[in-house]
Amino acid sequence: MRIVVNDIAASSGGALTVLKNLYNYIEDNDDQNEWFFLLGDKYIEETDNVKVLVLENVKKNWLNRLGFDFF
Repeated sequence: MRIVVNDIAASSGGALTVLKNLYNYIEDNDDQNEWFFLLGDKYIEETDNVKVLVLENVKKNWLNRLGFDFF
């Protein structure tokens, strides 16, 4: 199964901690699913079943974020 995690907003604090905890859980326990993380920066590393897509432009201004959220 392919699973997408959209966590553009995570950059510090609790949101980043939850992101890293999820990533560590997947790394240790899930080798059957294919995971895609949509992030604002390179906070985690890619593995065989985890792909990281960094979308830097989304957080530059509210128009980019709005466009990303609707499309």
